[in-house]
Amino acid sequence: MDTEGNRQNDGEVLEHHRSVGIFIKTCSKDLPWLDYCLKSIRKFGSGFSELVIMADQDCYGSPVLDNVDVRYCPVPANGYLYQQVCKLNADKVLNSDLILFVDSDCVFTHPFTPETFTGAGLPVLIKERWSRFNSEHPVHCWKAITERHTDFEVEFEYMRRMPLIHDRRIFEIVRGCCPGLAASLMQRMDREFSEFNLLGAYADHVIPDSYRMLEVGVDDLPDAVCEQFWSWGGISDDIRLRIEGMLS
Repeated sequence: MDTEGNRQNDGEVLEHHRSVGIFIKTCSKDLPWLDYCLKSIRKFGSGFSELVIMADQDCYGSPVLDNVDVRYCPVPANGYLYQQVCKLNADKVLNSDLILFVDSDCVFTHPFTPETFTGAGLPVLIKERWSRFNSEHPVHCWKAITERHTDFEVEFEYMRRMPLIHDRRIFEIVRGCCPGLAASLMQRMDREFSEFNLLGAYADHVIPDSYRMLEVGVDDLPDAVCEQFWSWGGISDDIRLRIEGMLS
């Protein structure tokens, strides 16, 4: 891509402009969350090259999706794994150099731009060593699950907080290193897969210089600009009032 890298001028490193697009995968039950998410993006976000929503076909006609770029897909048997497959192929529906993943239940609380998630033109990826987690910690299961799809040990957990940003090249790298992954996932009915841990593991292993890696407990981490709720619990009256207060 002609936007990659840095150039030197009079001893100073100048950033090349890199476009950043937003990708959201949603489903019918998450549309109330998505409504708030989109309102928060409109209120606080700026500078993004595109925003693409991939929605299950049964979302068609929802007013939440009016005036946004929507790509519809079949309603899957296993929505949990299917939404991860969609994210692993986000580069096929976005043209941006970098892709920012936002979940439907994310609500932004502060102004944000592409520079919020990049450093020196590189996507910032937050990671934490598995050794920092007790072996009984629920998150620890993702280490072995991720290593099913790698030929190297995965030392870090890469899904520390949303939103997450990736260089578009990593998707093709993962597809090349894990042939047939999408098809095999769609034949399963379990939940034993973590797309963001797999993307992070390959990014860190194959193209680490294309990222700015920040390690929890070692580096100073940027302030969070959004709050992620638990979509499975639904929007209670208390949560609704809280979110509306954020967006007022």
